[in-house]
Amino acid sequence: MSYQHLAARLPETWRGEFLRFVKTGEASDSFLRHLDQDAATQKAVEEAFDAQAAAFKRLADHLGDSSGDDESTSEVRNRVQRASEHLVHGLTEIMGLPPRERRQAAKSTVDVLRREGHAGDARNLVTELEEDLEGAI
Repeated sequence: MSYQHLAARLPETWRGEFLRFVKTGEASDSFLRHLDQDAATQKAVEEAFDAQAAAFKRLADHLGDSSGDDESTSEVRNRVQRASEHLVHGLTEIMGLPPRERRQAAKSTVDVLRREGHAGDARNLVTELEEDLEGAI
């Protein structure tokens, strides 16, 4: 997913940090301080996260759009739909947090995934989602 059009609105010194933050959730303390104080950067981050949430919502809607399936396939589709809705809800909740709390939530999520042995699978899923969202913005 490209956020260059949003980054172009920001001072050049923060563009790289902005792109890293919206793509990975990682940011330097200096960028987080800047984000806390700069309305234009806050708006750009909000727009990027809104676009991500909308793309996840479209993905969830798409996953639920099938017809003519037998019962077992329908059950699988329903499970996929519920999982997608939970993912969208969780991401939307995290994106609604202030930047520092958002980062803390992201780190906590990674810690749990790592502890439960799912970090690699989660990384692959995020990569797949990013590829699927590439044209959404």
